[in-house]
Amino acid sequence: MANHRTLWWKNFTTVAAKARRPARYALQLLLNEPSLRERLSDPDFLGPLWQLILPLLNPQAVKVFLARPSNENESNDENCDWGHEMSHPEQNDILRPRLSHFFETLPRQVLDRLVKDDGEAPIDSTVALLCEGLGLDAIVTRFLDFMEQRMAVNHLSAFLRQTPHMDTKTIEFWLAAILGCDKSALDAAIPNGPEIPVIAGLLDNNNDSELNLESVLKPSNLFTSVLEAAPKDADSLLATLIQPAPAASWRLEDFPHLADEIENLRDVMQQAVATGAVGVNALFHGAVGSGKTEMALTLAEACGLKAYRIRGTNNEGLASGDQPLGDQPLGYLLAHGLLVRRRDSLLIFDEVEDVMECNNDFISFLLCGRPAS
Repeated sequence: MANHRTLWWKNFTTVAAKARRPARYALQLLLNEPSLRERLSDPDFLGPLWQLILPLLNPQAVKVFLARPSNENESNDENCDWGHEMSHPEQNDILRPRLSHFFETLPRQVLDRLVKDDGEAPIDSTVALLCEGLGLDAIVTRFLDFMEQRMAVNHLSAFLRQTPHMDTKTIEFWLAAILGCDKSALDAAIPNGPEIPVIAGLLDNNNDSELNLESVLKPSNLFTSVLEAAPKDADSLLATLIQPAPAASWRLEDFPHLADEIENLRDVMQQAVATGAVGVNALFHGAVGSGKTEMALTLAEACGLKAYRIRGTNNEGLASGDQPLGDQPLGYLLAHGLLVRRRDSLLIFDEVEDVMECNNDFISFLLCGRPAS
């Protein structure tokens, strides 16, 4: 018989956050989705679930819980390796019912304590940088944290793989269950707002009609690349997505024939920086080699702005001569989400006439914060 008072640690803060968080997601899904109780006799379901919550349990109490039966008639194999059985109790015909009963009788107070001790800060520092830079709320931050954990923790992926197939109408209910929030709160946190294309860029587009949670919540190559880069700060994060422009080689005085225009443009830009205005654009036109890019770099430096450059693309969609991480235009779109909240940055579009001549929603979003109409 499972004794929940002795099995669980009394203080979950003593458990490493990297072990505590995936256990929390597993327990939230189990307790918030009653239909999963039907799977508690399935070793494929019990195995990863048990491994996920094991760090939350007192090892000495676990030994007692999984002890070999004292009644030899109860043991169906006297020659079995009981050490292996204790490591994988879901595979043993005697221990599996104990695990099933353990999870069937799990008090919700255990999960409540776990949530309180676990907190809300993302486990991965890159996820924390992303969420802070994008200004995401608590539920969307939890979603990205969950996505990172789904990548990092094999037992969590295996557990999600055991969820039933679902259609697009029910995925949100399951996602709300695993995040530990109401569906209405999830809908309110992820409305049809500007963050949607940014978040969508972090998910792989899976068009299968029937999916489980492991396959439907699959990180995109962009998200994987950003996490693998492990940037240390906001500037490093941006540099993984978009190329920082080189330092200016000229001074404003080197463009005397444009002195009046430069002074007016500098006033507009400084006013935009002071007021936090977005969508302030300037178009430089002239023959190739006339100094358009150099003047833009010089103006950015004169205004105290950090410049980033978007260049024409090659056939693979990567910037010519540059290999920033992530997928373009998704990498640029994510960079836009980070830049729009800053007052110290400027985007330079370099040699993109072919893009500007078309009705391109992506470029319009970068320039104005909304698609072209």
